[in-house]
Amino acid sequence: MAVSLLTCSWAFHASSYQLTEESFAVLQDNKVPGELINDLKNSEKITFSTDKEFMADLEKKLGAERLKPHRDALVKAGLNIRASLVLFAIIGFVASFAISLGPVMWVLLSEIFPNQYRGMAMSVAGFWNSAISASVTFIFPWELSHFGTAGTFLGYGLMAAAALIFVLLFIPETKGKTLEELEGILMRKGNKLVPPAH
Repeated sequence: MAVSLLTCSWAFHASSYQLTEESFAVLQDNKVPGELINDLKNSEKITFSTDKEFMADLEKKLGAERLKPHRDALVKAGLNIRASLVLFAIIGFVASFAISLGPVMWVLLSEIFPNQYRGMAMSVAGFWNSAISASVTFIFPWELSHFGTAGTFLGYGLMAAAALIFVLLFIPETKGKTLEELEGILMRKGNKLVPPAH
């Protein structure tokens, strides 16, 4: 997952943004008004390294309010990127999630909580998982507009790398162990982390 997200970040970082003749055809397909397309054709053709710089330049020349309804179409039309690399990275992320954190998290959570608290703990964990998933959906557009596409994917890639390190260091192997054995292992680990009371 981390490799896939970091690959997406690199692909967007290595991309460029410039309006070309092909871009204007894309804008026409996206129902951008003809007068705006003509103004864009007459503007100076500069290559930008990020979508933020690209849109900032266009907004300075043609007005932010005028471009706001067509922002996504403009970014899409101006983007020059290795699309196949991004596609394979996204597919790799989805596949990696489907065989790791996606299903394994629920199995792990059902194994690490003591029997007497398992039902309540799973409910709390499920609630927070859903809340965090929803918050990612809501803040993603804000992240894109403030950090750019490369910065957004870089942030998620670094979080995935941190999650991998956390799993390697702190999550015990559960294969072939009973729930009682796991509880004993986790209690011993927990006692090492908590300093003794004086």
